[in-house]
Amino acid sequence: MGLSRLVLLVGFAVPGTASASLVISEIMFDPNLGNEHEYVEIHNTGPGPVDLGGYVLGDFDFNHTVLPSFAIPA
Repeated sequence: MGLSRLVLLVGFAVPGTASASLVISEIMFDPNLGNEHEYVEIHNTGPGPVDLGGYVLGDFDFNHTVLPSFAIPA
């Protein structure tokens, strides 16, 4: 996925996320070095863990990934 045009579609309609407070704190897209990978760092600033299951990472070319169930601790 070309993260240079990344969109995080935060699923506020996903049950249990209404009080979630997630921040994209770092994005690495299209690294120049051959041994690095693209990534997105997400930080939970809320009072409790947030399960990313059902959240979607996508770009403007309609490539997307539905995240598996994974809890980010507070």
